Amino acid sequence: MINIKGNGDTMDQADTLRHFFARQESRNHLERCIEEVRDSIRDGNFTLLNYQLNELEKAQLDFESFEE
Repeated sequence: MINIKGNGDTMDQADTLRHFFARQESRNHLERCIEEVRDSIRDGNFTLLNYQLNELEKAQLDFESFEE
């Protein structure tokens, strides 16, 4: 068993791998959202920017949830 959170909660190896891959996918999604916002700003395409910023915020919150 692995204590991944440091608070007494334990995870077996499969749980640890699921956590790792979910966190990595969340990070990848965050990076894609950042890139989409940058591209829209660089290209002057502001029609989707509000939507993209909302998606970026959701992705950031999701990624931060893995840090708890």
